[in-house]
Amino acid sequence: MSNNLYKSAALAHSFSKFVKLKVLSMGGPLVMGLKKADLQPLKNIKLQEFAIKCSSDLSYYEPGSLEVIQTRDMGFDMAIDQRPHALPYMLQDIANKTFRAIQFRNIFEFMYYMEEMRTFSRLVFHRGKFNENLLSMALMNLQDAPIKRLRLQYIDFARSPTFVDSGAGSSITDLALDKLDLW
Repeated sequence: MSNNLYKSAALAHSFSKFVKLKVLSMGGPLVMGLKKADLQPLKNIKLQEFAIKCSSDLSYYEPGSLEVIQTRDMGFDMAIDQRPHALPYMLQDIANKTFRAIQFRNIFEFMYYMEEMRTFSRLVFHRGKFNENLLSMALMNLQDAPIKRLRLQYIDFARSPTFVDSGAGSSITDLALDKLDLW
């Protein structure tokens, strides 16, 4: 159901009857955001893969929108440049869940992330813009996480416009990965 011209990600109650559903990819370029009730029909369905796509300019995200998702692999294709405060809510909604993989695609399409971030884990970042703040937060959180594989593919790495080199060394001293993929 992905890449259609739906304006909303709201699923009808009848989706709750698809108990054998394993893979769901939904959304598209006209979906402006997620509301808490949109995905409720999926709350009792254990998926293997779930992916959600929203417009390249996310307009809204209601906390709790992703709480009901139970999946092994989670994919996000949405730019949150104009709503970076949505990222901590999204991560909070999926916290304490076990995933094989989480992939963010185009999460920061035109701007760099400048906000503070909470802990996240098991990530594949696909496209987007990373500055030293986001990269540092990601790596610091990975020090304490059971992550052994990290993939950063097609990422635009750059310094933030306000970067000042203090000359201090890296505070990332205990990062242990089995595999680091930089594409």
